[in-house]
Amino acid sequence: MTALSEPVSALITYSFPVAAWLIWKKKTNASALPLVIGLVAYTCVILPRFMLRALISYNELRQTNIFLYYFARGIISGGCEEGIRLAVFTFILKSSDKSGWVNSIAYGLGHGACESLLVTDLADCGLADCVFNGLGFLENMAFSASMSVLVYAAAVHARDKKLFFAAYALHFCADVIPLFYELEGVSFVGYLLLDMLFSAGCCVFAFKVFRSFRDE
Repeated sequence: MTALSEPVSALITYSFPVAAWLIWKKKTNASALPLVIGLVAYTCVILPRFMLRALISYNELRQTNIFLYYFARGIISGGCEEGIRLAVFTFILKSSDKSGWVNSIAYGLGHGACESLLVTDLADCGLADCVFNGLGFLENMAFSASMSVLVYAAAVHARDKKLFFAAYALHFCADVIPLFYELEGVSFVGYLLLDMLFSAGCCVFAFKVFRSFRDE
């Protein structure tokens, strides 16, 4: 496999999330502001998450107790990310009209894109790697957008506050899924399929929640 230069790798990989945003913007006339807020909000999660992990010697847990490591991963990451999502939709992006739903998804796209951006390594990538990374961006953005719909519904529409805890639980599960691969319960391909199916299920659930509010 021929490795591409990092600028070329970045161009190919980042074309996926950029295309997703442009398509969403064209279809909904979404503002870029919620997207930017999502990008910034995710960076605000990094420090408190790091501090919470440091309190429990998070990295050492991976060597001593893999189950506690993933449990802590789900609890801390889910709490920090869904917590800041709730804060944003409660105090900043709190419009209750149709634009609110559009903005919640735009926020989720930005939140998910920033997360993928920080963990994606573009060094020594071939074309297939770039496509794989780009698809990973899309999956993470779709999952983040679905969580945003649930948390937005909980924050702005008072009918069911339990949707925030549903988002927290789903986020926890998403963070724990890699444990199946680490324990060799599934192959790498099986893990990827499980991860994609889970994200797809979250998107379907979020769409049903959106439709239930829309049809009221």
